[in-house]
Amino acid sequence: MKVSKTTALVRILGNLSIDNGAAELLLTSSSVVSVLHMLLTYPYLHIQRETLWLIGNLLNHPSVEIQLLAKNVNFEDTLEPLLTDVISKIL
Repeated sequence: MKVSKTTALVRILGNLSIDNGAAELLLTSSSVVSVLHMLLTYPYLHIQRETLWLIGNLLNHPSVEIQLLAKNVNFEDTLEPLLTDVISKIL
């Protein structure tokens, strides 16, 4: 997939993740962790940054239900090693 299309896709998901229904759909998708893992290891740093923004939207969602859903699916725990690596690259 072209970098420009991947960038657009991650930004769309980031914007959609603000909506409760879209956030719930993302978090309950069986492939969300593997897709985010792929994006966090993407060779382009800006894709990794956009992915961090998307993850931040989900983990810090205004809806307590969405925050609990993220914790219940071990979303953060599963991605934590990669998150630490990407954040250290950006800082």
